[in-house]
Amino acid sequence: MDERVSNQIRLLSLVCTIFVVYRHAYTDQVFFAGGIVPNYLQEVRCFLSRVTSLAVPSFFLISGLFFFRHNYYRDGLYASMLKKKVRTLLIPFLIWNIVGGIALFTEKSPLLGCTINERISNLFLSHWYGPLWYVRDLMIWMLLYPIYGWIFKVNCKILYAIVFAYVYYCWIPIGSNLMAYEGLLFFFLGGILSKYEHILHYKMSNRLLTPLAIVWLSWSMFTPLLLSIWSYKMYVCIGIILLWQVTKRINVLSKRTLKMSQESFLLYVTHIYVLKIIKEIVAVSFYNNGIAALLTYLLGPIVAVSLISCCGYVWKVYFPKSYEIALGGR
Repeated sequence: MDERVSNQIRLLSLVCTIFVVYRHAYTDQVFFAGGIVPNYLQEVRCFLSRVTSLAVPSFFLISGLFFFRHNYYRDGLYASMLKKKVRTLLIPFLIWNIVGGIALFTEKSPLLGCTINERISNLFLSHWYGPLWYVRDLMIWMLLYPIYGWIFKVNCKILYAIVFAYVYYCWIPIGSNLMAYEGLLFFFLGGILSKYEHILHYKMSNRLLTPLAIVWLSWSMFTPLLLSIWSYKMYVCIGIILLWQVTKRINVLSKRTLKMSQESFLLYVTHIYVLKIIKEIVAVSFYNNGIAALLTYLLGPIVAVSLISCCGYVWKVYFPKSYEIALGGR
């Protein structure tokens, strides 16, 4: 994989992480607490929630693209991969879920669980910190590689098409259940792209990209067009293609942007808490204020990303060892 594509993937990862931040930036409950939410706020939130629904499928796609570049049936490679994933995925998963569990304990939330067995289950199911369900499912699909890895070893287009069609049929968009088909579909699709990497270099013409982007954004604004599950599936797939093509057109990445892309996982695992603090601080002075709620929804993620980035820099400089452990060496 050349440096240009590698940088594009890093940029895509950062953009999708910011998308996730926006998905959790909704201000309805904090500002209105079950009261009447202004229509304009609902419209903006619905639009952005649809656009940002591309984030997690893109994460699985990127993960599959890198993971399936190797044949883990080779002697010792599967075992060494698992050892590496303990450090890069499992340990951070446990650390940040435990942090989430501590937060739930202070709030006396039922999500913490009542019995020991229930708490252990909630910990490993990522109920203590919901956004990490992506990491949970990613670890499971990697662990199960010996069962399905032969598909990529055979490397048959017809077999790829059959498996893809079946999983696409079963896929329910925005599903975060254990081993949801959404994760499997895009993780598998990333694996296919790792075998046909030339597809990543294809650049759509502006004459095709521009009208397609306009249609897709218009699609995002009209709820009736997305009520069908098949319509939504097509919407997500086209959106990911457009997102890849747009990032391809950003030719020059600043050093700061590339550096921020390395902080994507830090943003992913900490944004919930920072957003909550920002929303609650603003809501104290502007409760039941629709304009304040809208501005907090739009600007809160930018403030949160900036704060986390600065704190992450300080953490990395002064406590590099704990930073490396908590973020899996990223």
